[in-house]
Amino acid sequence: MPRALARGKQSKYKTALAETIKQLTVAKAKSKSSLILTLNVVANIINSNPNLTSILKTLNLYFESKCN
Repeated sequence: MPRALARGKQSKYKTALAETIKQLTVAKAKSKSSLILTLNVVANIINSNPNLTSILKTLNLYFESKCN
């Protein structure tokens, strides 16, 4: 395979990889913001019941570990 053709294919793959990474980053950001909204709703429900505060702390730790 000629070098120029090989470089062209390599460039094409790099571009495709960069696009895939970009799409995954956007999807992760959307998922993260959706998760934060869900967590806020759960937090409001749990905070309305003082007996469930420890559950909130556990959920918060769990979701923080999943997002990072």
